[in-house]
Amino acid sequence: PVLTRLGSLCQLALPQPRHQALCATYVIWSRSLVLFVRLGLQATFTQKNVLCNVTVVKYPNEDDKSLSINQSALPVYNQEAIEIGSAQIAVVSGATDSWRAYTAGLQAILDARPE
Repeated sequence: PVLTRLGSLCQLALPQPRHQALCATYVIWSRSLVLFVRLGLQATFTQKNVLCNVTVVKYPNEDDKSLSINQSALPVYNQEAIEIGSAQIAVVSGATDSWRAYTAGLQAILDARPE
């Protein structure tokens, strides 16, 4: 995973999904604020509504501790969410607040996707 820091906005670029050609149907954006943790997620689904990519477009990076925690945890959350296709992912030790914001945001995206 590659992390780019641009002022207060960070973008996390993950390896492309295995079936990239099938993953371009639509994208849904969600912002989540849980316990003062702001996360912005973007998800891509196949034509059959299968989650195939999650991109974190904004996350806490105000200080070195937040940046370090999120650089470690968010790629794990993205990978697990894509593998299982849901927001029911395990928490990374030390990143509970980010996990809460991530799972809330991803669940909002999953609930909002067209049937």
